[in-house]
Amino acid sequence: LAREAACPLVVAPAAVRPVWRRAATAAGVETPFVSLESLARGRHPPLPDLLIVDEAHHARSPATRTWQALA
Repeated sequence: LAREAACPLVVAPAAVRPVWRRAATAAGVETPFVSLESLARGRHPPLPDLLIVDEAHHARSPATRTWQALA
């Protein structure tokens, strides 16, 4: 799916960034990565046409900044 997207984005915990980098390289996909932590601190990347959220359970509460940023 990420290969077909014009502007994919991976949002996940910072600790799994190397895993996503290796996976994207192996798949031949260029995909930006934003950590859940930086998203919660207010970093808002451009809107993607495909959003991949790894460890989405970290954003399960509407009361959190992470949930609000993803919404």
